[in-house]
Amino acid sequence: MDASLGTELPQRGVYVWGGLGIALVMLLPTVRAFRRAAGEQEQVALAWAVSSVMALVLVVVPALTAWVFARKHVFVSEEAVTVTAGDRVKHQHRFDDVTEVRVLVDGGLGSITPEFWNQAVAVRGPDQDGKVRWTKVSRTFVTTLEPLLRRLSEEVGRRPELIRSDEERELLQEYLAGTAGE
Repeated sequence: MDASLGTELPQRGVYVWGGLGIALVMLLPTVRAFRRAAGEQEQVALAWAVSSVMALVLVVVPALTAWVFARKHVFVSEEAVTVTAGDRVKHQHRFDDVTEVRVLVDGGLGSITPEFWNQAVAVRGPDQDGKVRWTKVSRTFVTTLEPLLRRLSEEVGRRPELIRSDEERELLQEYLAGTAGE
């Protein structure tokens, strides 16, 4: 990927490896189901339908999930936060254009829960296409948010109105304090 996008936040591989693992493990029973369907004398259509659904749900969906998450990357530079899908820039928010910052615990845009393990930050503003949208970056998908948190802290220091609640302002400071040693 282009180095000008900034520092890449390291991916958390749980979804990639989990999806591949599930697809691989479920491949054997799916192949067995197709073999039985091929030898079925009665209810042939039902046997093939069940086998096809098994293949889709137990092999194809987990493999596609792994592929989607393996392609997703998050970069932070002094100018922008960028989310890519493969070699394509999916979302890019310039920090100067950000209109709101949400600091979250559960990754949702509306609630704050005590589940510390899932830190998340969402930024709102025009993306590279000029469309105003939210882009969320969560520790569910990356191992650390520190570079993004540091850069957003600088931006919030210049423009305090970006964070609209004292709870979220405090949460940003807690996240920065908790991730300083990572």
